[in-house]
Amino acid sequence: MFGKQDVNRTIRQRAFDAISKPFYKDPETGNQYTELQKYQNDNPIEYIKNISILFALTNGFKNIEGLFKNEVKKKVKKGFSELENKLNGTSRNSDGSLRFVTGTDDDNNFFKGIKLDL
Repeated sequence: MFGKQDVNRTIRQRAFDAISKPFYKDPETGNQYTELQKYQNDNPIEYIKNISILFALTNGFKNIEGLFKNEVKKKVKKGFSELENKLNGTSRNSDGSLRFVTGTDDDNNFFKGIKLDL
């Protein structure tokens, strides 16, 4: 669990391995480092920046929803915008209804004899 979110077994194992399994052996000192320790040693400024951002986005490591909230909002907004553009680009009659292309003079004839099963 990460706050209220379940974390699948693969991610839990990856996280455990990143902090517990030797990943790198320093040839000069012989010290072994986990993947996370190596990243921290190689990139100290980026490490603290990323941890700080993660801490803020997860409300002190309590809630993972903050990581995705903005991305979900952007995708939903983009989807509605694309839908609106498609609808606005369609042919319409003077009353605002959609104009159907049927090859006949009267689009209403297109629906004669069709029964909708609602």
